[in-house]
Amino acid sequence: MKKFLLTTILWAISSFSMADDEVKIGAILPFSGGLEIFGEQAKAGIDLAVAQVNAAGGIQGHPLKVIYEDNKTDPKTSVEKANKLIRKALKKLIN
Repeated sequence: MKKFLLTTILWAISSFSMADDEVKIGAILPFSGGLEIFGEQAKAGIDLAVAQVNAAGGIQGHPLKVIYEDNKTDPKTSVEKANKLIRKALKKLIN
């Protein structure tokens, strides 16, 4: 899990623009629909990684922020939520 989170954070760095105030990453997880235990566990891990990155000064001096969306354990909803986050101009998604 740590390797996945580190890879994701490094991926976010790769397209980060210094004009942004914060580095935003979207995370689409199951917070309802029967698999919410996995969504909550993933969120806890992501939140821990974000806290560690931000405590170390963020990414190139900018704080990391995760925007969470509930996919309701449904593939169609996952696509809808991904499109929603893309429209918000997020550069990276975790699903």
